[in-house]
Amino acid sequence: MSAVVRGQIVGEPRIERMPDGSSLVFVKMSAPLGSATNLLQVLAPRPPAPRITVNVTKVNVVNVVRPVPTARFSGLIIDALGTGFSPCLLPRICSMDGSLLWTYNALDARDAGVSGYARSVVQAQRMTERGGHAALIVQALAADRCNVIVSRQEADMIRDYDRATGFLSDFDVTLVF
Repeated sequence: MSAVVRGQIVGEPRIERMPDGSSLVFVKMSAPLGSATNLLQVLAPRPPAPRITVNVTKVNVVNVVRPVPTARFSGLIIDALGTGFSPCLLPRICSMDGSLLWTYNALDARDAGVSGYARSVVQAQRMTERGGHAALIVQALAADRCNVIVSRQEADMIRDYDRATGFLSDFDVTLVF
């Protein structure tokens, strides 16, 4: 095998001989932050889109009024208590129909990470650095490890308000677990 890695600091290699005569070479490397971020995007496995099966026997919808996005929300709080969600490095928000609402972009992520985590909605509202003081609050239906799933209606509302404010691209997202 032949490879060239530029801009990296390589530590002392460790070689292990295998019984069949081949060798394994282990190398420790460090990289400038930009390269590490790019490397993270390449190496981080993208989890498959969540698949949800819902059996609904009876639904009564009474006078559903979808608010017009006039308020300027400063962030998004998703209450995922009781869904099995736990904090993770690269969370995603999906709609119940399987569409992706928001995911990380390691190149644009801010120093504080891609999302905030809180143990209660009240604690999340106190997180002013994530826009919690005037955040849109939605309830998660389910979670698949790092993927939070919201209803189609709430997904549409998140999209509408994000178009007006841009809180998703600003990483003003807090997940309550």
